[in-house]
Amino acid sequence: MLDIRIFIIIAFFILFIGWVNYINLSTARSMTRAKEVGIRKSIGAFKKQLVGQFIIESVLVNLISAILAIGLAFLLLPVLNNIIGKELQFAILATTTFWGWFFLFIIVGSLLSGLYPAFVLSSYRPISMLSSNKMVRAGSMQLRKGLIVFQFLISIMLVSGTYLVYKQITFMKAKELGMSIENILVVRGPKVLINGPKVTDGTDMVQIRAANAYSRAKFLTFQEEVTDHHSIRGVTGSRLVPGQVQDINNVYLRIWGKAEDEGHQLWLVNTGMNFIKTFGLQLIAGSSFNTDMTDDEFVILNEEAVKTFGFGSAQDAIQQKITFGKTPITIAGVVKNFNWQSLKSPYMPMVLRFDGGANNFISFRLGITDLNQSLDHIKTVYNTIYPENAFDHFFLNTNFNAQYRSDVQFGKLFMGFSILAIFLACIGLFALVSYSAVLRTKEIGIRKVHGASTTKITMLLSREYLYLLLIAILLTIPVIIVWGNLWLENFAFRTYLGFDHFLIPVLVILSIALFTVGHKTLSAARSNPADSLRTE
Repeated sequence: MLDIRIFIIIAFFILFIGWVNYINLSTARSMTRAKEVGIRKSIGAFKKQLVGQFIIESVLVNLISAILAIGLAFLLLPVLNNIIGKELQFAILATTTFWGWFFLFIIVGSLLSGLYPAFVLSSYRPISMLSSNKMVRAGSMQLRKGLIVFQFLISIMLVSGTYLVYKQITFMKAKELGMSIENILVVRGPKVLINGPKVTDGTDMVQIRAANAYSRAKFLTFQEEVTDHHSIRGVTGSRLVPGQVQDINNVYLRIWGKAEDEGHQLWLVNTGMNFIKTFGLQLIAGSSFNTDMTDDEFVILNEEAVKTFGFGSAQDAIQQKITFGKTPITIAGVVKNFNWQSLKSPYMPMVLRFDGGANNFISFRLGITDLNQSLDHIKTVYNTIYPENAFDHFFLNTNFNAQYRSDVQFGKLFMGFSILAIFLACIGLFALVSYSAVLRTKEIGIRKVHGASTTKITMLLSREYLYLLLIAILLTIPVIIVWGNLWLENFAFRTYLGFDHFLIPVLVILSIALFTVGHKTLSAARSNPADSLRTE
């Protein structure tokens, strides 16, 4: 929901940039329409008629643009669906709410972008418009420069936001998780076990235990055969694998002997014998699960769980007993905190319970070489031991990083908005530079006659626009700091706003602005002074 609100605000700013460009381009074109307006006024046209004409032009431009925008949205909808990974449709077009907002934006946009040029152009005296030697100035240059500052302020903010999203995603993918998820192949455990006891809702406990014992025996046979391959470094079973949060057991545990209302909520995951080794968890106290342990009688905590129970240290927690029923469970070991879910969330208090039959998922730590051979070997053994089950597998790092898919999509959309905003801002800057260059045509000619070089004139014309960019940068810095830190608060583990976060967006915008300004000012500086001073 937050992402949607952010994009609505950005879309409005980009729309406003478009309106600003219309104002700049309309007033810049006033020199070409000055004689038209002068003739109309000299033959009796009233100011309100001229204002009405320009407002109607603005309405038509906005209306045609809106219709084209809907057409482009239809064409580009598959591209957007591909970026965000969802199937959006235009059902909203059938609602009166959409059309109400649609026409409201057209009216507001037409007035905002049309009123200023209309009043500026209609306010000229006919004599000044029809003079062949007099240059008509279209309104206040300070206002248009202020609008350019606003455009670049928005552009820098968007580029900065894009870089921040990219930096945070890169940080999350690169950060140590407290476990190793690289080169881990996960195979979904068998659903069907032939020749084993059938378990239904009415099955008694004797049959259930027999079925579990049969399942574990099959798994041990599979484990022994599959580890014959030289590149398989570890095998373990578990009810869930890292990255799976929705199906995790949220249990109420208390220290053995404490009252029932003195318990704590913790995450419980049933794991097999070699879970700690296979996933590279760091044991800091006690021991891992071993063959001497019995199912459901031993657990391993993480540091956050130790803190939740109030044990003084990891070593103090060893051999303590906890429970969520009437049977005590012994704490066999403590591991360092690890990120079971994405880095958006903090460390959770976790309990790993030993369960020799936990094989909903079978995880393999593979060597960095012979991956294909390892996969083929695992598949062959799996199909032999579990012939009636499909071999369904995935790599854990790919599955885990899928949690960041929405953030990647957010970054891509943000980048798209940034490119569009920069493009529109450069159009506005180019229009303003073009207008300014025409106004200063004679000044440029006189300076060249007096010996000014092309480089000096180019720097002279460019300097005032670089000042505008500098003002935009200074205004943007506090906004970036506030907004950036506010957005980063959504992540428990986050990057920081360093100097690069300000430097890179500024360099991007500065390079584009220099190219835009330099192209036009260089062209003006190279013009022949004889052409500009011919009428003097």
